[in-house]
Amino acid sequence: MSERNWAAGLWKQGEVEHKQNYAQIPIYGAGGMECVCFVVGTTNPMLDWYAGARDLKANAHVIAAAPELFEALEAACEWDGQDMEGVDAVWLDRARAALAKAKGEQV
Repeated sequence: MSERNWAAGLWKQGEVEHKQNYAQIPIYGAGGMECVCFVVGTTNPMLDWYAGARDLKANAHVIAAAPELFEALEAACEWDGQDMEGVDAVWLDRARAALAKAKGEQV
């Protein structure tokens, strides 16, 4: 596995925070105390707010899953083909869990 250059641990998204001219969703690192980034979107009353909020939440799901997606992809790339019966291989389980998280599904 390669060296990480981002906040360690599993990331989790917070709740939508509505501000005067924008909305944001915090993404927290391990332990839920450190905010590693915000996903920000504008709130323009002339635009479809519900579509914008849906997109904002979808983007937050993908960003929160980024470390797990990276690890699952890295494990799949390092797979050497020895586990041919490995439908239940560890890397496949990790990949499925990371993809579910990126889609906003319960993990």
